[in-house]
Amino acid sequence: MFIYKSFRQIWLSGNIQGCLLFVYFLLITTSCGQQSKGFLSSSAYNKAVDTATIMYDNGHHKAAVNYLDSAFRHSSNLSFKQVYNYYYFIYNYASHIKADRKMALLYADSMLNIFDTPEKKLKFTSEYGQAHLAKGDVLFDEHRYNEAYGYFYEGKVIANNNLDECTMGDYSYRMGMILYKQEHYSRAAVYFKKSFDETRSCEGNFNYFYRRQELLNNIGLSYSKMLMNDSAMYFYNKALDYINENTARFKDRPQMGKYPRVLYMAIWLI
Repeated sequence: MFIYKSFRQIWLSGNIQGCLLFVYFLLITTSCGQQSKGFLSSSAYNKAVDTATIMYDNGHHKAAVNYLDSAFRHSSNLSFKQVYNYYYFIYNYASHIKADRKMALLYADSMLNIFDTPEKKLKFTSEYGQAHLAKGDVLFDEHRYNEAYGYFYEGKVIANNNLDECTMGDYSYRMGMILYKQEHYSRAAVYFKKSFDETRSCEGNFNYFYRRQELLNNIGLSYSKMLMNDSAMYFYNKALDYINENTARFKDRPQMGKYPRVLYMAIWLI
């Protein structure tokens, strides 16, 4: 606790480079599991992960990635999950912050490639499915929809019995988006409905509220594309009702003000 409190105080002073050296020094000198030749032990590496996560969550994304990368390269005897989570950390930065598809694809492939035995695929099914989802996301961003659909579908099959419904809803959402892009609107609507049902228990989370109103709107858009305007209007109205029912819960969110305007525009276009 003292390490993190001191780290935050130094950080707030604006001396990020000094902060990095300070924390790295503490990791090296305080870890009783420190190994010879300057390599971090597994437990010391975990402390580096915690520090990098704090940095990342405070918006210092590149510094966090550089810090964790250095710790990873100066560690030995890491577990399978430590290696996997390192790749996933860098993948998220490349995909969601840097928007570097080539880099994101490289790390998504690295995540998949470490599943080099049947035993690992069976033992770490959640991670194996997640790695497929990661690669599918990159392929989707590159408009390689057929390939992306294959990774999403395989990932969902792999992880089907090992993930909570909220996560399964993410898979269904992505498959619906692929089918919509491919103009398979009827099948897309099926997956959007499935995702809406699977995320029913996730309503306390604003991100899932955001997703679920989008899903209702996406169902409406799918029916609009099929010229089934009555069905489209039904789901647009459901989306409006859903937003109105949750306005009080999320009234402090600036995004709340734009939803009705967007949906009314969609209804007007029918």
